[in-house]
Amino acid sequence: MSTAPWQGIHVATALPFKTDLTIDLDAYAEHVQWLLAHGCHGVVPNGSLGEYQTLTVDERAAVVRTAVEASAGAGATELELVTPERTVSLDVGGIVASGYMTALAEAGVQISVLRRLRSIRRADGGSGALVVTLGVEGSDWTENRVVDAVVVEAGTQPVTDVYDELVPGSRNGGQIDLADLLARRPQTAVRNPDGTYQLFRIGDAVAGRNVHAAMLDAARLCREI
Repeated sequence: MSTAPWQGIHVATALPFKTDLTIDLDAYAEHVQWLLAHGCHGVVPNGSLGEYQTLTVDERAAVVRTAVEASAGAGATELELVTPERTVSLDVGGIVASGYMTALAEAGVQISVLRRLRSIRRADGGSGALVVTLGVEGSDWTENRVVDAVVVEAGTQPVTDVYDELVPGSRNGGQIDLADLLARRPQTAVRNPDGTYQLFRIGDAVAGRNVHAAMLDAARLCREI
């Protein structure tokens, strides 16, 4: 399988506010259009730092919707969200998911579920387009899409510096005994008899897990301490 990185310049956009500290969506739309008109190939709204942390769910959805609508005139007219899951927004949760789904629908985003990315290759002819092959888990069936760009969410690399430093001094070597965890009993794993404490790593930013799973692991572990 061959993969292709983002092409060109993609800007993490600044977000303007009005004097009453509400988002100035009109100014933001103008900012997005200005960036695309002056050589940028794409924009990245709602970066994980800065003002994003203080926005409500509805405000975050409005920012994404504004960015999509503002960039439509620059050629970004079609967008498809593909997921191998049976539904989307699993990490968002059912209560607030409707706001995100509404924003996607209003922006004309097409959603394809139960589709896993199999491969990406350059299209023939030197057009710069990409041929994306999608499949269904557990099946040989595939289908192709010809697209301009692909953004893949494949997880992030967790920051483990503190955990790694603590492993040698721990009694369990960082191991979680799954049988103990599921039975809701104290952890009994021992890898280092001279260790002076137990160490646990909950959640995993690489696998398909979320903060809710990490919270459940923490509750199960701490209940028996």
